[in-house]
Amino acid sequence: PFKKVTVRVLQDRTAGFNALQAGEVDTATVDVKQATTLEGSGSGITVANVPATAVGNLVLADRDGEVVPALADPDVRKAINMAFDREKFVSQFLGGNGLATVQIFNPKGTGFVESLQDTYEYDPEGAKELLADAGYPDGFSVTMPSSVISQAFEPTIAQALADIGITVEWEAVPPGNTVAAISSKKYGM
Repeated sequence: PFKKVTVRVLQDRTAGFNALQAGEVDTATVDVKQATTLEGSGSGITVANVPATAVGNLVLADRDGEVVPALADPDVRKAINMAFDREKFVSQFLGGNGLATVQIFNPKGTGFVESLQDTYEYDPEGAKELLADAGYPDGFSVTMPSSVISQAFEPTIAQALADIGITVEWEAVPPGNTVAAISSKKYGM
């Protein structure tokens, strides 16, 4: 219905939020907290929740323990899965707009298996016990790639892992090298 549409590439969601508030753009994607601010601002900006399909995950790629020896033990991998309060992630990062899952597959996809949802309950104390039983009573350290996408989640991920004894060091990866870094087998997680 429009004679002309202009698309502006903005650096990030904050830039989009600012441009929207300043009247520089007619529409933008903003994060949940920014949307809440807009709704209560009296600016006349209409906020719409657009259902999307996305999956955030922590890949435990080094199942043979070549980079991070501890990851060769299935109990260590289980402990890591038990360290995360997925419901809290959905609540805090997505404003409740999402479904917490232990699977890499989106609940709307054909690979999702409902019966696996209770596989890893949030249990930091149980996770510590598993690490101790696996021979890591004092935990271990891991280096993980830091990307533009992961930066917002890094403090929460690092804290959840620290709570069970795993120390995370983040290594900055330039945006253009993210895929290559992740597939390089340099990082166990």
